[in-house]
Amino acid sequence: MFGIRGNSAILISLLAAFVLASMPLPGGLGPFRPLWVPMTLLYWCLAMPNRVGVGVAWSCGLASDILHGGILGQHALSYLLLAYISIMLHRQIRVYPLIQQSAYVLLALMIQQMVVYWIEGILGNQLMVASSYWWPTLISSLVWAPFFLLMRAWRRRAQLH
Repeated sequence: MFGIRGNSAILISLLAAFVLASMPLPGGLGPFRPLWVPMTLLYWCLAMPNRVGVGVAWSCGLASDILHGGILGQHALSYLLLAYISIMLHRQIRVYPLIQQSAYVLLALMIQQMVVYWIEGILGNQLMVASSYWWPTLISSLVWAPFFLLMRAWRRRAQLH
């Protein structure tokens, strides 16, 4: 696959996740965008916890904060927590069938989203929690199985073991 090997495959997948996260969507589809960056981090933390850990998650979170103009460290903290929990549980989660992994993804991304919301609340930003706030989390868990299979094929073609 064009000679992409090792850590460059991880970096390319994370960059692709950032591109997908920042691309405009037509009409009112914005609230239904999967959480591409956290999903990609989650995949790599489960598949390669020795290469992608809390440092990568923190860096991706800071990049998300800068990209979206958020409070610096807000997404960094939530991604760090997501990575930490996933790395701690990766041996158990990896053996689950994809449907159970999707349930874990739903729970893990809900925690990640709650951390972001909590930080907004601490800073005095009164947010109305609409159902649209949780759509990306639900959509992410629904697309987890094909996303996982695509990422696994990418990892195997890049010969990451």
